[in-house]
Amino acid sequence: MFLIVPPDTATITCAQIPTPDVLPPLVYSNGVPSGRCKIMGTVIPVRTDAFDICGGEIEYLWEKTDSCGRSISYSQVLFVDPAPEAVWIDAPSDMTLPCGQTVAADYMPLLFYSNGAPVGSFCEIAGSVLPTRSDMIVESEGTTTFTWEITDDCGRPLAHSQVFTLSPPDLPAWINPPGDRTEESCSGFDFDALPPLFF
Repeated sequence: MFLIVPPDTATITCAQIPTPDVLPPLVYSNGVPSGRCKIMGTVIPVRTDAFDICGGEIEYLWEKTDSCGRSISYSQVLFVDPAPEAVWIDAPSDMTLPCGQTVAADYMPLLFYSNGAPVGSFCEIAGSVLPTRSDMIVESEGTTTFTWEITDDCGRPLAHSQVFTLSPPDLPAWINPPGDRTEESCSGFDFDALPPLFF
């Protein structure tokens, strides 16, 4: 039999995937402490990898056939979790622009994303993407919306949007509007005069 065997199943993260050269040996013994009937030794497993960045399995299989043709075996399956999902880096917030200010027509900002795994590692999901742009502007007011979207290799979507709101002009106000006054009908005041008022 094998001595001190690992759990037959275990779950590991993407970052915990053992390198291909990790082949842990198991010790086997028939329990006889000494003498010509003692059978004891170590076995290196056969490793089968069936995983990618989206998860999967690693199987270790230890097998031994003794000199009498009797076989023993033990297997362990490691279930590999998918790589962590990416998040946006410094995703911009919505903004309100003052009247007269607009978003430049050629403004198409890149947005970067990462799942925090070391650069160049097997588990890394990182990159950048250009947005789609939607302008909904009438005269001098409205919105400009940027939308960034990706779907990683595991089919997991990631999206963010930023809305620029273009403020309308301030409401006009009268300049020096005259106040109410009382005139006698015979005072000579020209009631037909219509003085202009500016705003």
